[in-house]
Amino acid sequence: MTTPDLRRRTRWGRIAAALLVAAGIALTGGVGVASADTAISYHAQFCSDAKEGNNLAFQVNDGKPSDWGPWDAPEDTWHGEWMSNVRFDTWVDDIRTPYGMGMWCYTVVRSDLSEGDWIRLARWNPAASTATRLTEVVKVDGVVFERPAGAQGWAAASPRCCSIAYEVLRAPTIPTLVSAGFADPTPVVVTGTVGTSLSRSFTATGSPTPAVTVVDAAKLPPGTTFAKDPVTGVPTLTGTPTTPGTFGFTLTASNGVGTPTTLDVTSTVSPAPVAPVFADTAPVTLTGTVGTSLSRSFTAIGTPIPAVTVVDAAKLPPGTTFAKDPVTGVPTLSGTPTAVGSYKFRLAADNGVGAPVNLEVTVTVQSSPAGSLGSIFGS
Repeated sequence: MTTPDLRRRTRWGRIAAALLVAAGIALTGGVGVASADTAISYHAQFCSDAKEGNNLAFQVNDGKPSDWGPWDAPEDTWHGEWMSNVRFDTWVDDIRTPYGMGMWCYTVVRSDLSEGDWIRLARWNPAASTATRLTEVVKVDGVVFERPAGAQGWAAASPRCCSIAYEVLRAPTIPTLVSAGFADPTPVVVTGTVGTSLSRSFTATGSPTPAVTVVDAAKLPPGTTFAKDPVTGVPTLTGTPTTPGTFGFTLTASNGVGTPTTLDVTSTVSPAPVAPVFADTAPVTLTGTVGTSLSRSFTAIGTPIPAVTVVDAAKLPPGTTFAKDPVTGVPTLSGTPTAVGSYKFRLAADNGVGAPVNLEVTVTVQSSPAGSLGSIFGS
């Protein structure tokens, strides 16, 4: 590269200082503009599918605009030496032009540019395809911001094409530093179910955009992971939980400004739903006696625990009821039958999983044995 022009470096220093004074904000409490340590440079990234034998230059022209129009390059000479036989040493796989493929890249940095300069990325490359891009890199108190400095991100070039000229270099924007935070208030509760896909994103705020990581991945619900969503780029908890329980973990958002922020997350994973089933095999046959206490419980299993009800309470044996036992909580037929006969009724178990299941029950109520107190007193 050429030796930096001291006159132009000084002019840039005055512009940068004026911008910082105009901002008038000091870095306080993790928020603000750093006025003491700000550096701006411009990075020209040349990419090619040929790794060696390339000539390139990152050139500048601070002459008057062209007579042809405001968007044409100036007529003065371009400053910046060619570099011969440049070896491209970095593989970049996200180049969108010219053919949407990865290429070998080489980055040239200049920090002696000023507002009003014109930039040209020049190269002489025998490769079948090349691409370039120019970015403005601003470092504020050690925190790096990067953005395209030209109208286009990647600029494609035909084989052996010489240069791409960008518009007049715009005045740099000194970014405002904002410490990292989370959009969610802490703590966060996430619910899931075994065997069912779970997805919950976590948005971090701040400038520059914070990186979000999980403090201890071993504390995530088994079957889930925490990473950036491949489509949205937002940090997301995803997966299919395999184990029921309560799992607590912590996320951290950090962007180099102030102190990293943490977010506590509790994930409650419920067991997989199971349709209700009665423990008894249908049909159930019971016997009772007039004047003698009768009690029979009916258990239904499933997830969640099914509710058991009688379909038509009028069909129960007179003197009995069907309800949860006040001590055990188990659905129970209880009471003292008052009339001889055969009584058929149906129980239903339902927990919202599948269709309710039924259980047929027959209760045969006999008369009191001869000589019992009931026969003596005519009951």
